[in-house]
Amino acid sequence: MTSHSILVADHNPPISDVLKVFLEAEGYGVTVVNSSEQALKQGTPLRPQLLLIDPVMPGMSGVEVATRLSRETNCKVLFVTAFADDADFKEMVRGLQKQGCDAGILPKPFEKDQLLASVRRRIGPPAQASVEDRGAEQAVGAAQRSATPAGEKRELTPYERLREVATINLYQANAFRIAGLNVDASLRDVSKEAEKLELMLRLGRTPPPAAIFPLDEAPTIESVRNALQSLKDPESRLVQEFFWFWPCTGDSAGDPALVALRQGKYQAAVDGWTRTKGLGNGIAIHNLAVFHHLGALNSAVGRSKTLQPTAAEEIYLWTSAYRYWKALLDRTDFWEDLAARVRKINDPRLRVETAQRIWATLPSAIVKINAQIAVAAAERGEFEEAAKHRKLMYTSAFGEGPAKEETRRALSHAKDELERLCENAEKEGRSNRKAANLVTRKLFDEKSRLLRAFNYLLGTGDPMCDAAHDRVAEAGRFCMVDYVNETEDWEAARLIFEECLALAEGKALRLKLEEDLEIIGRNLVGQRQPQSSQQAAAAQPSTTAPETRRAAPAAAAKARNKNKYVAAIFVGAVVLFAAVKGCDDSSSPVHPASSQGVTQTTPSEPASQPTSGYTDYSSQQRPSPSARTTTTRAELKAEIEADNRTIELLEGEVKSARSSVDEYDSLLNMDKSALDQMKRDNDAGIEVDETVYEATRRRYNANVNMYNQYLTDYKAKAARYNQLLAATNAKIDRYNSQGGTR
Repeated sequence: MTSHSILVADHNPPISDVLKVFLEAEGYGVTVVNSSEQALKQGTPLRPQLLLIDPVMPGMSGVEVATRLSRETNCKVLFVTAFADDADFKEMVRGLQKQGCDAGILPKPFEKDQLLASVRRRIGPPAQASVEDRGAEQAVGAAQRSATPAGEKRELTPYERLREVATINLYQANAFRIAGLNVDASLRDVSKEAEKLELMLRLGRTPPPAAIFPLDEAPTIESVRNALQSLKDPESRLVQEFFWFWPCTGDSAGDPALVALRQGKYQAAVDGWTRTKGLGNGIAIHNLAVFHHLGALNSAVGRSKTLQPTAAEEIYLWTSAYRYWKALLDRTDFWEDLAARVRKINDPRLRVETAQRIWATLPSAIVKINAQIAVAAAERGEFEEAAKHRKLMYTSAFGEGPAKEETRRALSHAKDELERLCENAEKEGRSNRKAANLVTRKLFDEKSRLLRAFNYLLGTGDPMCDAAHDRVAEAGRFCMVDYVNETEDWEAARLIFEECLALAEGKALRLKLEEDLEIIGRNLVGQRQPQSSQQAAAAQPSTTAPETRRAAPAAAAKARNKNKYVAAIFVGAVVLFAAVKGCDDSSSPVHPASSQGVTQTTPSEPASQPTSGYTDYSSQQRPSPSARTTTTRAELKAEIEADNRTIELLEGEVKSARSSVDEYDSLLNMDKSALDQMKRDNDAGIEVDETVYEATRRRYNANVNMYNQYLTDYKAKAARYNQLLAATNAKIDRYNSQGGTR
């Protein structure tokens, strides 16, 4: 019987035929199509576990097919291509991986062993998927052999019991270790131990320590009682058995390796398992995995009490445990033994399928423990410690997929805590609007510990990490809108809105915050306007002033009345003043990394040079100071109106220049995030494609130069804008002082 459903899509029939022959000979179920349309048509109902496709297909590209099928069916993807070494293609695949597509590359031409190794890494060997079928054949005969048609994909739910026990206390809480029983102890043996415990309790005595790997602290009466009780539950017992030592000879009492363990001769037990051949070899590999895993977790539990860093000896134990657990996945004899154990228990709550579900869940259960340790260390700010366990996950034979999935799951409590902080801040800010700025500042202080963990373990660009940043930015904006509406404290609002913008990752949210900052900038300039023009205007009779524009209202703010003698052209024409001021303060692009604790590279600004598309409005003729004193009010009004039209034109050019700056700023942000992520991966020992890194770095440097050119152009136009604006305001003051009114 074949196992695993694989869809092969290649427009070259000889290639697809070779793939089909190699894979079917190995035992996989294979469906072949020769066009993108057929791949989509058959792929959706087939729901393959793996899609092998040439990215260059006639009509719709193979990349688009892979993206759609991966999203619709959650299948894994292997691109079979002659562009395996192309830097741009590798970068494209990396982008798909960031979007959640489990994609890899198989170079064309390929060797059979190379193909099979790549397929096994993604969906496992075909023989493993038939554990249930073989067990069922032995148990109930030919009638059950036909229950699952050949080639049909069997959807298996994870075995949550296995994941539940997979914590740092996995072996500390093992029922067999606590009770001192062997895995082949009968229910009668368990009942006898329970009776013995009751007798000891009546006599006021404590239970003796376990025989194999006794705990550092003697178990309590309550823990022994709970352990014995759990062994009476078939599902709980099966999981406890899985994470303890099995006899290779069929009897725990006489098994040489287990006898050595009881005597504390651990190396003798390891040597015995290493030498085991034949039928007991699968169990020996299982025991080696448990032995090294138990040693690593014993060390981790001890360190958790003192917060000492992971030592080299513990790293060796972790690495060995991962190696043996991965080897166990390939040992069908062990999984047949597990299926036989399920049949022997003979409980309706357990089916032979349970063995297959445990096999499928094992990688995530093992990786889960290191993910929890890494997250806890990152939240404490111990990034070197977090890096060790992150490296263990990502460099294990289980691959990057389980590592990312379990890291996100381990961070789910941090996500929930962050959500509670944001909800509390929004509630508190709404109830006390005048103090909402302090509420926001408190939120920003409290979120740092959590966001550091997201940034280090996932990195910007990961959907979960970006969503965490956006949630904090949204909560901060929510509080500050109420605050600024209540207090009109534009200066304090500007600083915190800028922090929100630095945090935000989503495009829509960033645009909203940029609009908020423009509005705040307009109102801030209005507050800073000198009062002299108001006082002078108050002493003069009023006449009609030039028609001018007024500032847009602040974000959700109340409209405010300005002095009637201050010309509205001054307020209406400073739409981009806040942005101009920001660029005057720094010539580097705005990166959100300030909230991530990552040092950013600041592009240098080239020497000033002429820029294309620039209009020099300062060259227009203007009256000399002596001539202005004799300028009639009518002439002054005409000049103000002409300046108003020029300001409108220049405002359009400033906005266009700013758009170019923002475009390159966005490109720089994306490339900088990618470079930072690759550097973090390299520091953690994860292999980084040097070609992709160099291509990204060169593109980043080129964009820095373009950014600085556009920034220079923007700043020059903004300076002219402000210059003309100031001159026009001076004319308005003179006009008002001569008796003009609006």
